[in-house]
Amino acid sequence: MKFDKKEVNLLQEAGANAEEGKEYTEEELKVFGNEVISYIMNHSKNEISKVRNKYNVLLQKID
Repeated sequence: MKFDKKEVNLLQEAGANAEEGKEYTEEELKVFGNEVISYIMNHSKNEISKVRNKYNVLLQKID
């Protein structure tokens, strides 16, 4: 699976070391998914739903 520029920016914001146009393995995608989930959960309970909505499409693509 490859990511576009917007997806790479979101992944990098969450702390994942992703590159645009690079093909990633299933294992790498799982790591990215875990990093995004950790990033979301590190927000306050008032912000979690907002941040989750921001990453929802990307998480569905990774899953």
